[in-house]
Amino acid sequence: MGDINDIINIVMSESKISGKVYSDEPIIRTASNLPNFVPEKITEFKELFSKREYLGYSNSKKFYVMGKYMEDFEDNYDRQKSYFCYFPTYSQMDVKQLRTYFTWRTKVRKGIIEETSLSYVYLYMYELINLIGVKGAKDAFSALKRLYEGYYPIDRSIKRYYRKWAAEMVIYYGLPVQLLEGLIDLEYENAANTLIDYKNRSDEDIYSAITRISSYNPEKSAFCKKYHDDFSAVAVAVYRKWAEYCDLRCKRSLSERLFGVKLRQRVYFFDDAVFFDNGGDMDREYVVNENHRYFCTDGKYYAEKYELSGKKNAELGAVMREADRLMRIEYGFEKTLLEELDNKSLVKLISGEIKSFIEEKRKREARIIRIDTSQLSGIRRDADIIRDKLMTDDEKQDDIELTEVISEEHPDVSDNISILDENETEFLQLMLSGGDFSAFAAQKQLMASVLCDSINEKLIDMFGDTVIEYVGDEPSIIEDYEEELKGIVSL
Repeated sequence: MGDINDIINIVMSESKISGKVYSDEPIIRTASNLPNFVPEKITEFKELFSKREYLGYSNSKKFYVMGKYMEDFEDNYDRQKSYFCYFPTYSQMDVKQLRTYFTWRTKVRKGIIEETSLSYVYLYMYELINLIGVKGAKDAFSALKRLYEGYYPIDRSIKRYYRKWAAEMVIYYGLPVQLLEGLIDLEYENAANTLIDYKNRSDEDIYSAITRISSYNPEKSAFCKKYHDDFSAVAVAVYRKWAEYCDLRCKRSLSERLFGVKLRQRVYFFDDAVFFDNGGDMDREYVVNENHRYFCTDGKYYAEKYELSGKKNAELGAVMREADRLMRIEYGFEKTLLEELDNKSLVKLISGEIKSFIEEKRKREARIIRIDTSQLSGIRRDADIIRDKLMTDDEKQDDIELTEVISEEHPDVSDNISILDENETEFLQLMLSGGDFSAFAAQKQLMASVLCDSINEKLIDMFGDTVIEYVGDEPSIIEDYEEELKGIVSL
């Protein structure tokens, strides 16, 4: 065909013809673009499928057989004829419409996606879900995705059917579950599954699921940001206790209240398209996740899953907000929330879990071992006296010699070099004596918080604990260590 077009271009080129008087002449066309030309394949196509033997075929089977017959056909029709039809098929199209479609399809397969009648677009999508003109299901899925990405900017209405048919292709043809990402909300389903199976899930996973499903987002709360670990622990404890309470005392479990019940129902793949089910008699199963699967038995398809809305859950949100409100009161947080949850049992449950958490936290902190360094010198002195009484004269002499050797190799630097530098020493002196340590830090162009962290870090080995803590936004010396610290900074 390329040679014919080249000849036409040469004949029509003015640069190749000179000294000629021009008059009206017919435009030279290739045979395939003459108005009444019909490609041989289309002629055969129309004649073949008008025979009586195809009259008994169902609409979907006839579409499939006709599509397979024309799956490799290409055309280059230079005109267009529009086509509008619900459930478009080849049988309803005349020759010009068929040529328009096959020319458009030829370009699409080459990566050129142009605007056309929407019925042609859906006809091509029907071909792909029937695996017409592709190497297999994965190739068809990729082609469908390319069509969507190219045609969506032209007509966004195809999104609804693309998402549905693409998801059904994955399930029906057994493609990898990962391809469902973006087609169905797997993230929401996984979060719901975590809350349903809370007894076997980690606290971290449960809290992540709560933030995904709750209509009240604690990640945006000022209190929850400041006390993230505390709130997440309480939120998970509240959810677990709430679920246990519903299991024991309510007619419905918490998962049923939030997500309903798992249903088994009949499904019909591609029921809003022209689709020929070639494998309807095959028993098979497709698992999306632990609470979502499809299976075929005796030629009938079923789905087992929760009918999840994908929307944020208001009941769970109300409980999380109440937990935030009550924790603000217990922590003395400056900004409070208005009471909204009117379920007294739930409020009591939430309050109880918060108090239990706070009490357990206090117990953990009380178990932290604090070393009174002021007693160390006395303990060492008593130990030396006992040791001397137990040692023989020869052992004492050996000990003296060993001590001299150690002293020579490792001189005691504590008498000459302070653990803290000059700024840290003076800053700590001011804190211990009630001076203006903030002004000192500003004068030295240092941050008080940085100095406090540095002092804590340097003295951690000596005290086994931080010596400066924050009360609100102000640093404060821990009272138990004041005397020892005064000795260190010579006060």
